[in-house]
Amino acid sequence: VVLYYGDSSETITITNAGGGMTTVDSTAGEMLTFIDPTDVLLLNAGGGDDIINIDSLAANYTGELRIVGGDDDDTLNVNTSVSLSSDKYLVFSAEDINLNGGSITTNGYVWQSYYGDVTLGADTVINNTGGEGIYFDFTVNGSHSLDVTSDGFVVFYDDVTINELTVNAGTVAGQLSGSINTGSGDVEMTAGENIAITNITTTGEVRLTAVTGAIADNSADESSNINADRAVLRAGTDIGGYTDDTLETSVNTLAASV
Repeated sequence: VVLYYGDSSETITITNAGGGMTTVDSTAGEMLTFIDPTDVLLLNAGGGDDIINIDSLAANYTGELRIVGGDDDDTLNVNTSVSLSSDKYLVFSAEDINLNGGSITTNGYVWQSYYGDVTLGADTVINNTGGEGIYFDFTVNGSHSLDVTSDGFVVFYDDVTINELTVNAGTVAGQLSGSINTGSGDVEMTAGENIAITNITTTGEVRLTAVTGAIADNSADESSNINADRAVLRAGTDIGGYTDDTLETSVNTLAASV
């Protein structure tokens, strides 16, 4: 199912109609009810400052979910938990993406992409079981915790400012830029291979475990990579960077092992 909307500003609402059906309603168009797709639900809101609400979806939704704000300044509100059936990709693209539903789950060799500034409206658990990876292309904010698990990689491209962060990646967990700041909350990152960080700041504890690989400095300068009360670093090969072969810390208590 492919839905393209026009250039007017509108509110589009997606709901579970029951009985294997989905309803999509727009303030600038007609209401549509259709059988849950087995291939993809692609919705592009087009031009205008649009609001897209995902208010409910059937569990293990049978189609890929590709929700795109389109042009101008758009907001996507995910007001429900989301789970997709096996081998279905998930793409959320809007200037503002509000995750209010608590959990998002995909499985199979697929990826999840959050292409916009993400705000957590609730403690959020994101799982990509057997998946390729999870991308956060812009900032992640909110006074809540984020728990992200992928059998592939987990990548943050910009600042993360939340209450607590837990990451479990089957291969690589990394920051490409920006800072992770959790106030007094802990940061825990575990990767089957490597962890690459730019900056993590908390008055709590940082726990980093790179099971078979390295914990690496992915920043381009000599500023401190870890600012915390306590830090526990475990690596399979070495602790040091891709850029300058050092990992700078400013902590009261440090435990490290290779």
